[in-house]
Amino acid sequence: MHLAHGIITSKVQSTAMEIVTISETCIKPSSPTPSHLKTFKLSKHHQHSPDIPFFVIFFYPASSIICSTDHDDRYLNSSQLLKEALSKTLTSFYPFAGRFQNDDTIICNDDGVLFIEARTATHLSDFLTHPDLMPLGNHLISAASISTDAEKTIELISNSSLLHVKFTLFGCGGYAISISMTHKIADAASIVTLIRNWTASCRSSNRNIGPIVLPDLSILGRTISDPGATSSVTSKSTNSWGPPNNKECSSKRFFFSASKIDQLKTQVVSEIGKSPSRVDVVLALIWKCSLAAASRNSPMFRPSIMLHVVNLRPFMNPPLQETCLGNLGWQFPIMVENESDMDLHELVKKLVAMKAYAHEMTKSFHCDDQQDIVEEVLEEVEKERNTFFRNNWKKDIVFYVCTSWCRLSLYETDFGWGKPVWVNNTFKPNSLMVNAISLMDSKEFGGIEALVHLYEEDMSVFECNEEFLQFAAVNPSII
Repeated sequence: MHLAHGIITSKVQSTAMEIVTISETCIKPSSPTPSHLKTFKLSKHHQHSPDIPFFVIFFYPASSIICSTDHDDRYLNSSQLLKEALSKTLTSFYPFAGRFQNDDTIICNDDGVLFIEARTATHLSDFLTHPDLMPLGNHLISAASISTDAEKTIELISNSSLLHVKFTLFGCGGYAISISMTHKIADAASIVTLIRNWTASCRSSNRNIGPIVLPDLSILGRTISDPGATSSVTSKSTNSWGPPNNKECSSKRFFFSASKIDQLKTQVVSEIGKSPSRVDVVLALIWKCSLAAASRNSPMFRPSIMLHVVNLRPFMNPPLQETCLGNLGWQFPIMVENESDMDLHELVKKLVAMKAYAHEMTKSFHCDDQQDIVEEVLEEVEKERNTFFRNNWKKDIVFYVCTSWCRLSLYETDFGWGKPVWVNNTFKPNSLMVNAISLMDSKEFGGIEALVHLYEEDMSVFECNEEFLQFAAVNPSII
């Protein structure tokens, strides 16, 4: 395993917990990337994807971690195992260990990924009884916490690493593992592919279980033999989504049990003629109630657009494997112009129709090269989306964006000490993402957790909506 190491002690504090950073390490691929793979040219779509981070964090209770040693020794052993397995995994995911040369090229010189070790005296059970999104977003996610006198080399690693990992020890002996990646080259499915390979490598140390998945890089980009063929201008992708002012924002967690979701489905199935998905009914209810909050002081109905991010892979013809790396989230705009369209079944119909349209649209694209097909589809979607916004732009329109991590089997993530007690894909607090909704499977089979990020004044109305509270529990205990 190749490491660049820096020992750092720093503290970050919130009202709920104090986190101490123990060290920050650069994990390099265990085998050097061959010279002919050093220059990785991103596909056209990924050249223009936004360079913004997204996160996922796993929590493991001490009861699932069987070991005779004390907490500190066990943590060090577990951390070493994670590093060694990640180093092996990066040989197949070598672009993730590289650095952007510019918006169209990754130089795969095995510079490595940032691995942060941290600890807190807080017990995991105390945190999970009253989950607090502030320390979760500010301190437990895998963002660097370099002190001003830290080594310059480690500071450079933290600023340029495409993948961050943070491994936190709780006072009770439980663990949290957070993973952060840039949306420029990855999405939720890409992170899951990496995690499945990484966890299999961890478990193979004491059992005969090798990597169960290997990545397909063909959609993300291609290696090129002539580095001079890349652009020489360094630029930075930016994310244009965000609030146009400095209003305070608020993130809240809501839980929908399987039985409550079934009740929602029952409400709409007679109107739409078939049973909708869990995601469709939950998203429709959140959209309806959040728009009501945003429109409370308006003299007339405010139109709204939902940008629903859909995984492109299963919509292609033939479908792409989930192991295809890249940012293949497909933003479809869905419009609500009239107050009569805000009935729950009408919103569900719009969401169902959007997916049907996506299936139909992709059938018309055929060629021999998968990357070319994807590029053509995405180019056509972009054209249609631009036309949609030109034709439907209104001054007082309310935008929302939704991503779904459902059906990704994240609760099966086993690094060798059992399955997580909780998985969360938190937003970074006070980020530019507003009117954003993230859906994820709950630990309870068939349930959904929703993380909703609204303006603070809208959230105070939204979370008290009586219709919404018939189906949603506000930040219930995990344990």
